[in-house]
Amino acid sequence: MTIQLCVEICRVNNKTYSLLSAAQCRCKDTPPDSSNIITTGLMACANFEMQVCGKTGYSASIYKTGDK
Repeated sequence: MTIQLCVEICRVNNKTYSLLSAAQCRCKDTPPDSSNIITTGLMACANFEMQVCGKTGYSASIYKTGDK
């Protein structure tokens, strides 16, 4: 999945944030706790190596979906 597709899925579902990991796209109304933010060891998206999709396990890259 691409960053753009995950953001669009969350936007049309009226969610403020999209969280993209190597395995899935999740949508939320609130941002994750800043103490959980990881900035090193990030992985490329499956089938889209030019984009970053979090890390292994439960970590994800976070994107704001719009102007909410």
